[in-house]
Amino acid sequence: MVIDTKLRDKNLHLKEKAEKIKVILTDVDGVLTDTGIYYGKDGEAFKRFSIRDGMGVERLQKYAGIETIIVTGENSNTVKTRAEKLKMKEFYLGVNKKEESYKLGEYLFDPLKQQLVYRDKSIKLTTKESELLELLCRHGNEILERNFALKSIWIDDNYFNARSMDVYITRLRKYLMKDVSVKILNVHGKGYKLIC
Repeated sequence: MVIDTKLRDKNLHLKEKAEKIKVILTDVDGVLTDTGIYYGKDGEAFKRFSIRDGMGVERLQKYAGIETIIVTGENSNTVKTRAEKLKMKEFYLGVNKKEESYKLGEYLFDPLKQQLVYRDKSIKLTTKESELLELLCRHGNEILERNFALKSIWIDDNYFNARSMDVYITRLRKYLMKDVSVKILNVHGKGYKLIC
């Protein structure tokens, strides 16, 4: 009974301390593992995860409402299994340039790979789609002026290029529709605004 009371008090204190934190992004190797890689007799790689980290992730979710998201360069079933075991709603595998990726609601966008990832599903973007989405990301929650986007990507802001850009905006909206918090808005007479 005394232990339950102390744990409850610690968990309440955790929530107060962490109230400004919304999400934790983490890699796997050396963060959620013991930094070692172990090999089976057939050469398959194994990882050793820490139970304490798992308990920490679960406590953050349960008592502070903070989600932990794995972003890793690996494309490993072991990592996916661990993320699912810890009931992580989001995890991104195969992201090599993490510092050059953008988090858009539940999506992760990697401009170098021209890839948009939703949970463990990936969409390969065309060059123009990727360039346009990257411009929108760089202007995060600000207006991306239509003429600037046209000149940056299409070099010319003529009528045909403008119509082409409208088609790409429509495609990007379709790709992003699984998360209702992510929107590309038209700003009349000015351009577009990415909300996430």
